[in-house]
Amino acid sequence: MRRIGYEDPLTGLPNRRRLHDLLASRLRHLRAGESLDMALVDIDGLKSVNDSLGVEQGDRLLARFAQRLTSYVVGGVVGRLGGDEFMVIRTTTFDDHDQWVASLREHMSRPFEINEQSLRLGLTIGSCRAPEDGDDSGVLFQRLESALYSAKRLGRNLSQRFRPALDKQDNPQLALVSDLRAALISGDQLELHYQTQHEPSSGEVVGMEALLRWRHPSRWNDFSG
Repeated sequence: MRRIGYEDPLTGLPNRRRLHDLLASRLRHLRAGESLDMALVDIDGLKSVNDSLGVEQGDRLLARFAQRLTSYVVGGVVGRLGGDEFMVIRTTTFDDHDQWVASLREHMSRPFEINEQSLRLGLTIGSCRAPEDGDDSGVLFQRLESALYSAKRLGRNLSQRFRPALDKQDNPQLALVSDLRAALISGDQLELHYQTQHEPSSGEVVGMEALLRWRHPSRWNDFSG
C-alpha cells in the first residue's frame, strides 16, 4: 500500500506526493555552500505519439524517458508528476544552473528508438534553484510550475527559469490549479457530500448526486462541483 501511494506505477519513479517529501528532506539537509537545482520537464506532443503509434508504445516511450532521465541525474532525485511531466532535483556546490538545464535538454533530446522508429522529442522545461528561489517545498513546486507554464505560453520546446514576475500570484488560474494540487496532496481540504434529488411534484427521491467541497484554508470559503 505504501508503494502504491508513493510510486508511479508505469515508471516506478516517485510520484508527486513522494516528490514533495523528498524535496523537503533535501532542503532540510542542505549544507553550507550547497544548493538545489530543480527542473520540471514536459514532453511536447506525447498525444501525437499515442495517436500515431498507440498508447502502449507511448507508455514504452515514457518508461525509456524515465530510465534515461534517471541515468542523467545519478545521486539526484527523479520523479513523475503524471502524464508527460517529470521532475529532477540535484544537490550541488556549483553555480551552473543554466548550463545544467541546457545539458539536461541536450541529453534528453537525443532520439528514442520506438517500434523501429527514431523519435526526437520536444521538451518544455521550467526550473528554479534553492535556497535563492525559496526554501519551502510547496513554494518551490509552485514556482517550478510558474516557470513551466510560462515556457508553454511562449511556444513550447523552451526552457524558462523562475523569476519573481512569474509568481503564481500574478496568474489567478495558475494559483487555482496549484492550490488544488496541494489540497489533493494534503487530503484534509476536500469533503465529499451526497445530496438527494427529488421529483418536484411528489417529493419522491429519484436519485443522488455527489458534491466535492473544497475548504480552502485562506483564499476561498469553499468550492463545490
